[in-house]
Amino acid sequence: MQANAERPNGNSIEFQGQSWKGSPPVQLDAIYHQGQNSLRVRTNGADSIATVEGVQFQTGTIEMDVSAPQRSHPTLALFVDESGMNYDRITLNPWPQFNDQLPRRLRQGVVTTGVHQSVVVNFNHGNSVDWARERWFHVRLEVDEGICRIYIDDDARPAFLFATSDQAKSGGGVGIVSSSVFIRNLKICPLKQQAAKTPFGNSVSTRSIAGQIQ
Repeated sequence: MQANAERPNGNSIEFQGQSWKGSPPVQLDAIYHQGQNSLRVRTNGADSIATVEGVQFQTGTIEMDVSAPQRSHPTLALFVDESGMNYDRITLNPWPQFNDQLPRRLRQGVVTTGVHQSVVVNFNHGNSVDWARERWFHVRLEVDEGICRIYIDDDARPAFLFATSDQAKSGGGVGIVSSSVFIRNLKICPLKQQAAKTPFGNSVSTRSIAGQIQ
């Protein structure tokens, strides 16, 4: 069975009505994965990135179904600027943590470097065995008034929240960076840009907000 894709050439593809583009060594393929038409994104370099063309997102909602192959940690790129070099990263870690397997141990939290930041979100903790390999999970990001909330599998409670960085004011691209991932049903719903502010009405540091909900 073939996925619903047109114009694949390795570095650009049409999938589910959206145009994706990546620079080498990015590979983009439409395949049938775990019973679903899927876009496979393979970004094999530390800064290699694939983005959705024609998107300007700073506030609103992004949601998609994600499957992580071979212990990959899917990493989203938000607020990508026109150069494709500046953006924030959100790394999703669905794998349980074990003390004897160091490569799978990620420290949850927010690291800020200049105007950019990297966010790691751990979930599915506490399991003694892995969940079904490459199982699909649903991710929803809600960005509003300077705060990003991340929901997994339509949970009523966010898995993580953090204050957006200064990069959110200068870039609006969305993509996948430095990870291998299967995705489908991507929906990007931007809202009219609003002045960034916290839920409390005052400016606060990222460190003071990030991870209040665990």
